[in-house]
Amino acid sequence: SIKIGDTIPLWSLNEKTGDWVQEGSGTVQTSSDNPNQLLLHAKVSHFSWWNADSPDDDLANPKPKCIPDPLVPGAGDHLSNATICNVFGDNARGAGRAGQRQQVEISPAFRYSTTIPFQGGVPVRIPSGVDLIFKGYALNGTWSGQTTYRAIKGSSEEVLIKLQPISTNPGGNTEAINAPWNKEYALNSSSQIDRFTFSIPASESRRITVLHGNGSTLEGTAQVLSGNVVISSANFTATSNAIIRLDASANTDYTLEITGTKNVPGGYNLTLEKVGVLGSEAISLPFLKQVPQSGLKPGDVYRYTFSGQASDPIQVILRGLLFSSKSKPLTLMHNTQTINIALQSLEVNQVPTTRFTSLLPETGTYTLEVADAEAYTLVVQKPKLVTLDSSSDLTMTQAFPYPSFVFQGSKDSVVSLGYVHSDPTTQALNLVAFTAPDGTNLLESGDTSSNRLTRSLPATGLYTVDFDPIVKVSTFIANLTFAVSSVPQPTVVPFDINVSGTIGLVGAKKFYNLSLQAGDVIHVVGQSPNTLVPVFWLRSPVAGKSFFDFSSGIVPEVNFAVNAGKQAQSKIFTVTKAGDYVLEVLALNKGVGEHVTPLDFGDFSFKVQKLLPMGLNLDVSQTVNTGPSDALLFSFNIVSAGYYNIAALETTPTRGLTGLVYAPQLRDSSGAIVTPTSDATNGALTQLQPGTYTATFEFFGGGFNALDSSIRNFMVSLASIESPMTLNAGLDGAIDQFNEFDYLQISVTTNQPITVRVTTQNGLQASVNAYKLGTDFTLNNSGSFIGCSVEVPANKSADCTFSPSSVGTYIVSIRRSLVSPIQTGGYHVQLL
Repeated sequence: SIKIGDTIPLWSLNEKTGDWVQEGSGTVQTSSDNPNQLLLHAKVSHFSWWNADSPDDDLANPKPKCIPDPLVPGAGDHLSNATICNVFGDNARGAGRAGQRQQVEISPAFRYSTTIPFQGGVPVRIPSGVDLIFKGYALNGTWSGQTTYRAIKGSSEEVLIKLQPISTNPGGNTEAINAPWNKEYALNSSSQIDRFTFSIPASESRRITVLHGNGSTLEGTAQVLSGNVVISSANFTATSNAIIRLDASANTDYTLEITGTKNVPGGYNLTLEKVGVLGSEAISLPFLKQVPQSGLKPGDVYRYTFSGQASDPIQVILRGLLFSSKSKPLTLMHNTQTINIALQSLEVNQVPTTRFTSLLPETGTYTLEVADAEAYTLVVQKPKLVTLDSSSDLTMTQAFPYPSFVFQGSKDSVVSLGYVHSDPTTQALNLVAFTAPDGTNLLESGDTSSNRLTRSLPATGLYTVDFDPIVKVSTFIANLTFAVSSVPQPTVVPFDINVSGTIGLVGAKKFYNLSLQAGDVIHVVGQSPNTLVPVFWLRSPVAGKSFFDFSSGIVPEVNFAVNAGKQAQSKIFTVTKAGDYVLEVLALNKGVGEHVTPLDFGDFSFKVQKLLPMGLNLDVSQTVNTGPSDALLFSFNIVSAGYYNIAALETTPTRGLTGLVYAPQLRDSSGAIVTPTSDATNGALTQLQPGTYTATFEFFGGGFNALDSSIRNFMVSLASIESPMTLNAGLDGAIDQFNEFDYLQISVTTNQPITVRVTTQNGLQASVNAYKLGTDFTLNNSGSFIGCSVEVPANKSADCTFSPSSVGTYIVSIRRSLVSPIQTGGYHVQLL
């Protein structure tokens, strides 16, 4: 599936940690040595002897199984209610294994996690020949066990993990701890309080981290007391940790209390770490600093302090190389209180980036700690706050090149994002991240280069939208406009009723529902009365897709744009699948990075017409009246196979359009389109087999004035086309329908010039053409035209003379005149 232009991430192995690290990406190109081969072109900082894409053939498929430890009394009874076991695997980092290098080969870290039935039986794919630690957790992380296993290549044996209770005291634990500390515990009831005591020497710092245990959804509170006074507290949930940082100005004793608030019983993990403060400085916002050599070692921090106001949005971006992918490089605190933040890790311009956005809880001084970064660039700023259903402008410069916006969103609400900037020639601006309150990036493939960004919000809270850093000359300056629009659930559209709306923000969209049945013929008319260039997308229902989801696999049934300024367009389609269809209206997507113009905003209207078929009889003209935003549907039966012409003729003289012929869209009884043999100027002139057909006329499909409400007159006819009549000396005939064609056949045995004289009668004005017949009679366009074409005025005669190119059969066609196509009448033909 790889193709030219694709980008592929590049990974190398950090031999200090065993972690894979993404270091940019490469672009697929054609090989200059062999145009049938591809190559990957990239800038790299170094070469790695481990390749992430190298297959490991030394694999095994053991089946881990959690069981009660037989040495624990009553374990089987306790675990009888367990239905699942969360299993985690981790190898010994840095372990040696026979390799291709002369020195000891350092293995990459191998980790996996899975949930298996308590009875086991699920194989896992792991490397063989290395020690792997299997850990199992059950009953919301309150029971655990582990075993070390070295697999033999190809083996699939059962690996038993004996489970023991993490804690058996429902009243609480009391324990003295010291840094470094890392241990698992369990809360067995909502009334349980676990207490831990520890001391901090003068001028030292500690960091406490409490997180839900492996396989646990426990939520709770951690608080630190000095004596009987609570000096700091933080909450932990199933997705976020409680982090408390303490600085001791003198030797101080502390007590840590852990209580559960939700999903109790449950397990948790407690760590106590010594923190080395390498330095600190006060900063003002916005702040940007490059630190090529931080001097930080694992466990060290550097502090930045700044002042903030309550409810201010704050964004921190850290770009650089971390000691480990498991590092938590950023911590935000107010006084001694650690603020819960959701860190997001991603690649920006091939640089590992960690960022978060948060609302400051109160006014005061804040401390930002940077840890575990060997070298970094730090950005601290207040992103632009945008209120729902509004836009905001931001001036971008090279001096501070990190455009970012935030907005408050509500769970399950749907929003649409739009953005555009004023200097598209300088740089095409792309989205880097659309971040939910928990740090999850909501961007999907294709979002970074498209304004079609509509999402259902997964949670209530602060959302962040970040763009590429500007990497241009120092004189660069441009204005960026960003908007957030609410998207209500689609409203049901009634048929034959005009619906109006307005697009007033960049990226805003409107959605509507249509309930359609298979076989329905639908006519959609979109109008733009002023400055907007609206685009209309009508798409069929797709199982599992939201109404706003327009991914690459969804093809619209109707897709058209309407020019601004009292213009209108329309489309017709036949429904093949019943269900609720989605009609989406948005401003013309000119692409990211273009100027905002008045054409991006304005009013629109549309009407959906459900066409009901009218009967159409053979060789009988039918007069109809219709307005500019309507279409017509006719149904007719063909009894005998033959040639037929279905057409409509404009008969409204006041519009100056008299004489225009319209060809319909033809469909057979199965709904399949029937393609006419002749060109559309003659109508739908084609060969039909017996059956039922429909003909749909869209008289205004090429665009019209949206304010035009005049009624126009049309003559509709289904005319049969007879086989050619043999012309010997003379012949009489008649053109009874405006779309009727009569054919005369002449057998030529010499190359002498031939003259055919046509005399019109009863007011008929006729067009006469001659051509050489091909292998068989089909229609007038299938033969070889030989240069004879004349117009015959009403009640006059005209000669059509031609010189045969060879002996054979020649055809003369007679039809109503293009000059006065309404007239019908008789004619007399002579072969002179």
